[in-house]
Amino acid sequence: PKAAAQDNNLEITIDIADKASATGNGHAITVTVQGSQPGYTYLLYDAEPWKGSRPVRIVKSKNESTQSFYDLKTGVYHVCVLDAKENLACKKVDITTR
Repeated sequence: PKAAAQDNNLEITIDIADKASATGNGHAITVTVQGSQPGYTYLLYDAEPWKGSRPVRIVKSKNESTQSFYDLKTGVYHVCVLDAKENLACKKVDITTR
């Protein structure tokens, strides 16, 4: 499944892969960024970020427009990307067993 969210010129696309880990037990979320200014920070939340939750994973990247999060359990996540211009785009991701 794919989903896209757009805020200013920052657009993110989400891909979900089942059983995409070295052990074959976890899922993966891959985030692809288009537009805006490189210097992205990728944040993965297991609850709604606007309700005061903290990210479970943070990856800072200078120029990488793609980031994957592996070994995820089934559930609902929120992926946010912050660019160098401090534009923010977030997308809810529902990983269900297929």
